[in-house]
Formats: sequence, C-alpha cells, structure tokens
Amino acid sequence: MDNELVLAELYNTGTDPRSINGFRFMFKNIDLAVISLTNEMLCSGLIKKIYPLSTIESSIKNARERLRIDCAIEKGITGKGIGIAIMDTGISPIADFKGRIAVFKDFINNHLSPYDDNGHGTHVSGIACGNGASSSGIYRGVAPASHIISLKILDKYGKGNSLAALNGIQWIIENHKRYNIKVINISAGSADKSINIPLVKAAESAVKNGISVIAADNNSAFLSSVTSPGISPLVLTVGSASNFPSVRTFRSGRSYYKKPDIYAPGEDIISCLSPDYRFEDRYSSRKNIINKNYIKMSGSSMATPIISGIAALIYEKYPRISPAELKSIITSNLCDGTEIPLPDVRKIFNV
Repeated sequence: MDNELVLAELYNTGTDPRSINGFRFMFKNIDLAVISLTNEMLCSGLIKKIYPLSTIESSIKNARERLRIDCAIEKGITGKGIGIAIMDTGISPIADFKGRIAVFKDFINNHLSPYDDNGHGTHVSGIACGNGASSSGIYRGVAPASHIISLKILDKYGKGNSLAALNGIQWIIENHKRYNIKVINISAGSADKSINIPLVKAAESAVKNGISVIAADNNSAFLSSVTSPGISPLVLTVGSASNFPSVRTFRSGRSYYKKPDIYAPGEDIISCLSPDYRFEDRYSSRKNIINKNYIKMSGSSMATPIISGIAALIYEKYPRISPAELKSIITSNLCDGTEIPLPDVRKIFNV
C-alpha cells in the first residue's frame, strides 16, 4: 500500500496541501488531490473518499473493447440507415468514409465538395462512424455503417461563429427526415455568455424535433467549465474519462442537474488522419501520427463521438425512441467495476 498513488477527495480543512506529507498537487478551488497513499495518510482524518487512478484506454479499438461496443457489431447492429450529423471542421473523403458521406455543407467557405483544412472533423467522424478500411478494421469507428452528414461550421483554425452553428442546426432540423438524421455530434462549444441562449435554444429545438444532440463538455480537467450547448438539460453532454470527476451543477427552475451526463475514453484516441491536417495548431504534433491514415488525439472532443456512435446503434435497434429515452438508456446502463460512468453496450442491447 505504501506510496500507492490515488486520487483523493479531501475534507476542507484550510490546510496548505504543500505542507502535508504525501500530497503531489492540488486542484484549484476543488478539494481533490493526487496523494501517495500511506498508513499515515489513511489515519490523518483528511480523506473523505478515494478514487482509483484508472488506466485510460488508448485508440478507438481499446475504447470499443472497454465499452463492449463490438458486442453490438457482432449482432449486426452497425448504425445502418442512421444519419449522424457531425458539426465540425469538415471531413476528408478518405477510404474509411467511402460511399457514406451523404451530405457535405460548408457554412464557412461555401465549397461544394467535402474537405477538412484542419483535421479535427475528420478525426471525430472516424471515431463515430469510420469503417476502418485503411486499418483492416482495427481503427473502425463505433457505428461503421451509419451515413455521415458533415457540416463545416469551423474554419482551418478550428474557430467559428454562432451564426454558422445556428444555421447548421437549422439546416439539420429542416432536413433530418430526408436523411434520417437522428444524432448531432458537436465536439466544440462556446463559453461566450452572449450566445449561450441562442445555441441552447437551437439545440433544444433539434431535440424537440426528435434529434439527439450530443456535445462535448469542454475538456476542463476536474473543475468542469461546460460550454454551450452542453449546458442544456436536454443535451447529452460527454466528458473524457481522463478528466473524471469533472462535475458542474446547473439549475433549471426549481430543479438541479449535473453535467456532464456521461463519460467515454478520450485519451490518445487513434482515428482518421486528414491529408490536410493542420499541424501548425497548438498541441498538434507529428509525433501523434500512427501512419499515413491515422493519428491520435485527446479530449472530450474524442469522447463525444464515441457516445454519438453508440446513439446511432441504439436508434438502429429502437428507431421510435425519443432523445430523452435514448439519454436514459445510455446513462443507466453502465460498466461495472469503475466509479467513472461509462456506458456498457452489452447491457444496452442485452447481448
């Protein structure tokens, strides 16, 4: 037990953590610390709860295994017929998406043909619904037979504005029946309070039209700073398992709710590499390249499309359920043996 590292929730004593033997670091404004667990620490009276420092899986293959996603694939549940709208930086028409890009809409440069001058959107799309064609299925996405509706709302720097996002959601609402769009994946968000309300209202309008909106929680480790539209109680908000626990409480009328709603693996996820990937961006590195077709990236942006893919599988099996029912299914069928709320696909489909 001596020197075993754990994540501990502490009683608020006002003690400077640097003065206590065993503390490695403290998170600002929250009573969490990584400590070296010793008998001395156990007897200190400072520890309220201990969380294991769980190993976070890398690659979409390991994420599929951890959440038992392939159990559904083996039963023929692949997302076929379900449209996933990816609102991001675009999509490169690579082999892993061949024949399944149903629509490409460019709200930034108005180009007609699919492209991705940043690379984020291609990677996200691969996690949700790549078929793994360039890796013999190793880096296959979650819903490999679903069709893709790619909406470019972010530019080559990964930046966008509220108008592009709002126009994208409106286009989806107007066309969701034509393309059977059941899921909107938003691996981006805004902390700008001036546009919170319009983005939330647009997302909630999509939900009320029978479309599940699945959004990232903004990557903030431990102290959550959920962005719009993920702050909406109707949106299914996803956090990266490597950031657990990162919880923020919101109020709606007399009710309180917490975000994110669910977690998924988001660390070093290997997925599709756009030929036009922008390595000039901060945190982008050529060291993350796996081969000419795949790259690893991290964050709740990568965790979110895992949940979007699972949603597509569920909609294929249960096409008449509502977004609220889908949210309940995902958040109530969880993996055993971990405090991190991760969905268990085997439980969802009882396979």
